[in-house]
Amino acid sequence: PARTAVAGATGAEALRKAAEGLDLADRALAALHFGIAEGRRREAADRLAALDQLLAAVPAAERARLDPAGHDQVEEGLVRARRQADPAAALRRAGDLAPYVHEHLDRVLARRHEEQARAAAAEGLVAELADRLAVLEADAARAQVPLDGAEDARRAVEGLQAAARRGELEAVQAATAPVHAALEAAERGLDDLCDRIVERREVLQSIVAALPGTGFQVDPASYREGVDGALELRAYGHAGQAFAVLVRDNPDARTEVLYTTDAMAGEVAAGTPGRSCAPLLDIIERLSEEARGDGFEPGAVRWDDADDPDRPPPAGRAVPPGQQGRTARGAA
Repeated sequence: PARTAVAGATGAEALRKAAEGLDLADRALAALHFGIAEGRRREAADRLAALDQLLAAVPAAERARLDPAGHDQVEEGLVRARRQADPAAALRRAGDLAPYVHEHLDRVLARRHEEQARAAAAEGLVAELADRLAVLEADAARAQVPLDGAEDARRAVEGLQAAARRGELEAVQAATAPVHAALEAAERGLDDLCDRIVERREVLQSIVAALPGTGFQVDPASYREGVDGALELRAYGHAGQAFAVLVRDNPDARTEVLYTTDAMAGEVAAGTPGRSCAPLLDIIERLSEEARGDGFEPGAVRWDDADDPDRPPPAGRAVPPGQQGRTARGAA
């Protein structure tokens, strides 16, 4: 209408009024354009703020670690949208960026969940190994025997715990199997040792039951059990002669019984060993008969310092059971 008025004006005054109308119309149009632009700018800012709020749910460093490509794409898109001078273009960029933000966050959250699940599984494996080691150590303590490999296993488990706390899940997974195998071996070794200790106790009980029939009385106060599971006991004859017995593992992890007497010790000290060998062998044979009746099969008797296991040596020295010297050995 303003432009029509200008075109139809026939006088100066009419032309002036028509021009004023045109100016007002232009101003109104400019205000309308400005309002539209401001609205688009505010809408774009609101959309970008909403995207920022969504992204703030996960720290940027974690997003960059879990989805580096998505993180870079989203951050670059945000920078470009904020730098866009055209409000309409800024609004379009904000709208176009929204799906990428959602996809990026979905990937980040999914990978975080997977990582947390792996961490929980690794911590569970380490806790299981630690619990198993604690049980084995407790079993060994109750049996009063050493647990082979316990120190190395403990260091390995502590290393796994530290790695799990640091989030080194791959290292934990890689080291779990060897530690598990080591604990399996320690458990088997402990079971075997406990079985042999039970066997040694049963052998010693058989000897204790048979000793009175050989003229010796057991001294209960002399009983000793070593840290390695070896069992030692002394008995005394009517004339006060001592008879010592040691039941232990030999180097082949088989039960062996060591015997010695005061009479043999005196002969060795005098340099005339030999006379006590036959009586000792007689006592051992009677003890072996008792052991056979209890289900054990004693092996051949040999002497600590003999080249020929069937012949007593010409010389030697008297020692307590378990040390090298004039000691008769019997394999249970």
